[in-house]
Amino acid sequence: MLWDFFVYTNAWEQSAYDIAMYESWLDAWRINQLQDNSLFLQSGWPEEAFEQHKWLMTWALDTFGNGAKNLRIPGMKEYIHDVLGSVKQEDGTGTDGLLIRYFNGEFDTDTLASMTKSSWNDLSERRGKLKQLTAHRASLGIEQLELQKQCENFRAEMDENDPSICKVYDEQFVRCNSTGGLSSYVCPEALNGLDGRYAGKTARYLSFNTAVSTPNLLVRRDEFIACTGGEIFFGEASDVFTDPLEDLGTQSVEGTNLYDGYLISYSHFPEASALGKLETLNERIEKSNLGWFDVYPMVREVSGYQVDQIKNIDFLPYDGDFLLPIIRMDILEKYNLSEPQTWEELRDVVVQLNGKDFNGDGEPDYGFCQFPKIGAGSMDTWWPEIFFSTWATMSQRQGSQDSVFFDLETFEPLVDGVGFKEASRIWKDLWFAGTGDCGSLYMEGRCAIGYGPPGCWKGVFKNGVRRTNGSTTLWEATMADGSYAMPKRVKPFGSYKVTNDRGQLEECNVDLCPHGEHVDPKNISSPYINRAPYFWSGGLGT
Repeated sequence: MLWDFFVYTNAWEQSAYDIAMYESWLDAWRINQLQDNSLFLQSGWPEEAFEQHKWLMTWALDTFGNGAKNLRIPGMKEYIHDVLGSVKQEDGTGTDGLLIRYFNGEFDTDTLASMTKSSWNDLSERRGKLKQLTAHRASLGIEQLELQKQCENFRAEMDENDPSICKVYDEQFVRCNSTGGLSSYVCPEALNGLDGRYAGKTARYLSFNTAVSTPNLLVRRDEFIACTGGEIFFGEASDVFTDPLEDLGTQSVEGTNLYDGYLISYSHFPEASALGKLETLNERIEKSNLGWFDVYPMVREVSGYQVDQIKNIDFLPYDGDFLLPIIRMDILEKYNLSEPQTWEELRDVVVQLNGKDFNGDGEPDYGFCQFPKIGAGSMDTWWPEIFFSTWATMSQRQGSQDSVFFDLETFEPLVDGVGFKEASRIWKDLWFAGTGDCGSLYMEGRCAIGYGPPGCWKGVFKNGVRRTNGSTTLWEATMADGSYAMPKRVKPFGSYKVTNDRGQLEECNVDLCPHGEHVDPKNISSPYINRAPYFWSGGLGT
């Protein structure tokens, strides 16, 4: 029943309306959702804002090949939050993670890299380096290492699992070297054929903060129930990332198994896939009218998990999520600043702007507003993802099957590379030049530049950048000529230099950065830049 429900909510007729009309966390994941601007304009978006949105979403999800996938391995919270991003609480409990300690000046970048590498290696050894590498390669959609290479790099772990496997290569080496619906309700066309099919049946779905994250699902659930006769009960997770995994269980610990389906991010389903706990949806998709190839290619890509040369689809997406900037052009105009293209340029701009008054209330405002950041509730665990997005622009240049984090043969952490260290230096300045925000401060005019998932900025375009008292506008963002200063969505910040095969930062060129581009496409003498849109959560799905 849940399958038919989510096919219904996923269909273009319903989802195009939901994406445009609801101020939810969800962003376009289908091509046809952005073909017609009428629903967005009806919702209150300016036409120019819609065109910018469509252009950027298409660039990142449809035509671009260097999207950076985040760290999708079992125990990712330990690697990201516990090692790097944890924060000591006001009551004295807990400890600061390595990034916070670095930002506060406890040690230099080399020490940060060394301590991170040691901690990540300890975690990997505890879970099994080969197991972690297998999960990582599968989440990237690439084939596993050949058995002989696994034996060379992970002999002890291979022997522990099956001592006979690697002996074959030992011998070779030696030889070579020597119903229930409402009668008055007219069912949508997308539910044709399901009349009364689930009468008397129930399903349980673990959602999270539904009224804010996915309010459209409650409306679509009622429509589905009215037509099919089934009942879908929504539970509310306290943590959208860990609660589904606790319900599913692990190979050694039985889960609570209270739910039939889960709201989960693309970052976390690979952990369940690695445990073999999820139903593979390939056959269902093939036989359905879901319109799978209307889903943006990058969204399809991140929904897969590679097993035995087959890409299993264990995750039905209804969101397309990557990190992108939004810039107050009136502020750049006022202070005669150029639009930043790289992370270094961004740092210089926001450090200069931080603390100035941007909305006429006499209070200091923020140069940089990011999401997630510490204080973001259930999301603040994942704030190091923002830092990773900077690292990716300097380290990933070969496409979305590349790994920013680990060597794909040995699973050695890549944190001692120049990209990690340079990103650390940039963020040591950025960290103190702003605050956390997912749109509310930006709408009040308190941010010069925002950086977060597209869903954070929906309200900005629907409601504008203004300070109000009830229905009275006290202040509004305007350009020097008096026109309203609509914020500008731009491509994610990049880097003019990337890590070459010798481990050094080198100026980008066509050969070194095959996915790079000129900052000004019309001027081939303009700098060549490497961008890597970072799929920090990749979006939500089931």
